[in-house]
Amino acid sequence: MAGDALNSLATGDQNSSLNRAGEIELVVRSTPAVGPKFHLPVDGLDPVDASMGEGDLDAANSAPLALSQTFLLHSNPGATKVIYLDFNGHTTSGTQWNTTYTNGAAIVTPAYSVEGDSSFSDTELERIQRIWERVAEDYIPFNVDVTTEDPGVDALRDGGGSDTRWGVRVVIGGSSSDWFGSSAGGVAYVGSFSWNTDTPCFVFEEQLANGNEKYTAEAAAHEVGHTLGTSHDGTSTQSYYEGHGSGATGWAPIMGLSYYEEISQWSRGEYPGANETQDDLAIITGANGFGYRSDDYGSAIGTASALDVSGTTVFNSGIIERTADVDYFVFSTGGATINLDINPFYRSANLDILATLYNSVGSIIATSNPVLSLGANFSVVVEAGTYYLSIDGTGKPASGSDYGYSDYGSLGYYTIAGSIVETTTPGIDLYGSAFSSNQSNLLGTGGLVDANVSVSNHGDTAAGAFDVKFYLSDDATIDPATDILLTLDSTSVYYDSAEPYAYHVAGLASLGTDSATVRLAVPLNDPFGTDSQYYIGMFVDADGNITEANESNNRNLGEGIDRQSVSYMLDFRNLTPITIPTSGAASAYPSNITITGLAGM
Repeated sequence: MAGDALNSLATGDQNSSLNRAGEIELVVRSTPAVGPKFHLPVDGLDPVDASMGEGDLDAANSAPLALSQTFLLHSNPGATKVIYLDFNGHTTSGTQWNTTYTNGAAIVTPAYSVEGDSSFSDTELERIQRIWERVAEDYIPFNVDVTTEDPGVDALRDGGGSDTRWGVRVVIGGSSSDWFGSSAGGVAYVGSFSWNTDTPCFVFEEQLANGNEKYTAEAAAHEVGHTLGTSHDGTSTQSYYEGHGSGATGWAPIMGLSYYEEISQWSRGEYPGANETQDDLAIITGANGFGYRSDDYGSAIGTASALDVSGTTVFNSGIIERTADVDYFVFSTGGATINLDINPFYRSANLDILATLYNSVGSIIATSNPVLSLGANFSVVVEAGTYYLSIDGTGKPASGSDYGYSDYGSLGYYTIAGSIVETTTPGIDLYGSAFSSNQSNLLGTGGLVDANVSVSNHGDTAAGAFDVKFYLSDDATIDPATDILLTLDSTSVYYDSAEPYAYHVAGLASLGTDSATVRLAVPLNDPFGTDSQYYIGMFVDADGNITEANESNNRNLGEGIDRQSVSYMLDFRNLTPITIPTSGAASAYPSNITITGLAGM
């Protein structure tokens, strides 16, 4: 890039980037107009007075971690790309900033200080942690680490070649009048994230109501967005779009002016009058050396992850990483009252949640997406069975001058918390509550499989002795009339030569569970010869010894509940190296390649 063009490529949030026509345009982030937004008391306090930093938008909540950890915070410590929030004061030298704005002189930024002294008070450390939380939420869908720990200069510049570690420093402190000249909340060079120098972007606390928590975090996320290549979101009459709506779902684009709305998101210009329709997410993940995080949970009912239930308490956390991402969880119950709260990140969330509850066959039994809230919740009573919970990022429909938003930027962290409390059935109610085996491929097992089983009583009355029997089925329905009845192996501690097919349960108390590992004898070879998609399942109280309130749930409740899919599949393994000739004019690939040394297992 030509030197004079590079010199002007600072989005000082003053006016400087190359527009699509290749012309230089300056982009300067304006100072927040705090006065009319805060409904100031009539005594007319200075809008950049330190007291404004303690207003409603900067509530003095306790720090998320011990104060000693303030400069050790990481949102994604395994990532090779980094966004370093530098609150400690920094001397910038040898960069384009120095060449353009200070005639080569060093730029000395003081440490972030709300109280105007040289040390960090507990209040300042708490605020730094909360600023980090807000910025981390904006970048949590991506495989990048937002940190307050200095990673060293080499981790902030792209050295080229085999270098895989780089990022950007966000210098937070001081005033734009110290060296930049114009009044600005922050400045950045567009696309500088992967430069080969430690060229920071700047966030000026004095222009942000003395380092107000929300203002500072929004400015930091915005300026980093510029370093990643994104441009301003405005309209034909506004350089920065300030958003629309109000309350918890009041919305603004991160690359607009997001100081004043509760939810800020990455955007592609879907609001009325947008002058910039660039795809922020594609730009961020397409040209900076990192993409999205790996998906953390299954994305369909068939790949659902187990909901974490301890006793009656439920707690899970996750991330919606992509617009199309949906996280699925599975759990089973013998009948219960379910109370769940699914909430986005508690501070400056980007995620608006749509939660859906399904039954065992995938039919929707409940949904939750309150229009004026970002979270979701359920309070339902369900019968015995397997259930699925999905978490999805969603949008908000338009209503008058509140234009809402799509699900495009509805990404971020969430938690699932609550309880699943088993409710008893009058009488006795026996059912299989867990089933898994140590082998899913029965070929080559020597005819033995260990089944881990749990049987429960959902009734309010204790059950006497009963038997559990096991079957190998050609399909997902366990049917004693057509399926193969399996015997317990004679070496199993539960083997009874008088009844080799039965696992005996001496009895079960109300809401009691019996668990065991039962060794089963299975056919050595495929007994069906069909599609090799088979099932091992159990039949609780198979002989009908117990009179139950519900006789229909003794089998066929679901995968992992009272059955498991298995197969008889040949496993081919290469026991010797395979050599393929080198391609070329003199030695083209043969039309047939013979592979030898394969053994069926």
